Amino acid sequence: MKMADSLLGLASELDSIRFATILFADIVGSTRLIRTLGPEDASDLIDTSIALIQSAIHDFDGLVV
Repeated sequence: MKMADSLLGLASELDSIRFATILFADIVGSTRLIRTLGPEDASDLIDTSIALIQSAIHDFDGLVV
């Protein structure tokens, strides 16, 4: 297949292309955090952080999976 034919085929499929942004968040020092605060308090803090991230994503019509 020639490059021009490939590009024409791609152009015809643009209506079905969806773009995605992927966010990966890592909590640096989470093991130390759990040791310092204890599992329950650390979990509360992490859950609050995740809720803030999810809220920001939803504000921009994003989807959290």
